[in-house]
Amino acid sequence: MTVRTLTFLQSATLAAVVGGGLACASAGEPNAMLREAEFGPTTEIVDPNGNFRSALSLPFTVESDPDGELTLEIPLSGSEIPVYCFVANNETELGVSALRITQAIFVVLRENYEIASLRIAAIDAGAIEDVAYHSISMSFLIQSDSESGAGLMKTASANKHGRAIACNHWDAGFSETFERIFSELVRNFQVSDPPPAPSYTEISRVRIGETPVGVVTMSFTRDSDGDIQAVSESSTVIPTSENEFQASYSREIDWAHNGGELVNAFMFESNVDGEKTSLALKWDDDQGWYIQGLYENKEIANGLGHRDPLDSAVSEWRALRHQLIPQGDESRVILERWIPGADPTRAIEVSIAANPEDARLATFAAGPLEIQLQRGQDGLPESAAVSVGSVSMTFEVILRNGEL
Repeated sequence: MTVRTLTFLQSATLAAVVGGGLACASAGEPNAMLREAEFGPTTEIVDPNGNFRSALSLPFTVESDPDGELTLEIPLSGSEIPVYCFVANNETELGVSALRITQAIFVVLRENYEIASLRIAAIDAGAIEDVAYHSISMSFLIQSDSESGAGLMKTASANKHGRAIACNHWDAGFSETFERIFSELVRNFQVSDPPPAPSYTEISRVRIGETPVGVVTMSFTRDSDGDIQAVSESSTVIPTSENEFQASYSREIDWAHNGGELVNAFMFESNVDGEKTSLALKWDDDQGWYIQGLYENKEIANGLGHRDPLDSAVSEWRALRHQLIPQGDESRVILERWIPGADPTRAIEVSIAANPEDARLATFAAGPLEIQLQRGQDGLPESAAVSVGSVSMTFEVILRNGEL
């Protein structure tokens, strides 16, 4: 989210706690964590600039800034802390943004209270219809003079139609209320000039053990010339202790001709510590393929030493969907790819190999990265497993729409 969003939330939090009293539920209040709001008729939310609209079934007030960012304040009966939701005019980094919002509010709370018993309460990631989201919540106690209060920090973020949507609430309870508010806002969100709809969309939930720690999306969109844009997003928020996270976000975009040959590509990656990578892959007649941009906050311009055509995300998808069979010469497909997550400085060989004993199984290998795939009847993966060091992650496809 924008700096304005974080500044607004910090100011609103400061206003709630000023005076030294408790702004959230008393630690001794019975059933504080079980409180929920009662919803009523749905009311349309209209952007004053006419760019978008949504709807909620709770009362709210709307404020719009000159840059087109919208702030919703949603009071809850029984809580002194309203839910705040934001719509920005650009996209967000999902889990990274949710964690930054959470951290910004805790900065203000720590300046006014003593924070104790801070615990991760839940992490969630998935899809609201065809929109990926990421959410986190943390329980905590605060001390003010002789009083103790209980809080539950809840933050969620999503991207829809090229805009970021995020919500936050930090009083105890209202978990289902918060989830419904965010879901309604995302589900009902429409823009006046929507981007072209993808011809294919896929969303996968990432787990470590039973904990949903991330979400991965892939979409394909054709332009008027028949070329295909592939957009892949990955968001993870991984617990590193009982009250700390490591969050990262990446977005990769490539353009390919209809046959799968790469035209150009771009990738962006960030984490909650502020480290960023932003690289463009382009073709030059003199040096062949080269990258230019920011790598871990440092400027880089580097040739890949590769002049042959490169394959694309479209090539991978079609190999799984149409080419890969468990027997004969087509039991393995070899591609030449630029995979910045494996090594952004060179083109690498990608191998997708079918298991000769079970047509449902395949292995994807790219440099040091190896992923075990379980495929459906259409050949596309339904789930996957990968180990990174001592950590094992599983991927489960939770939504698949369209065809390429």
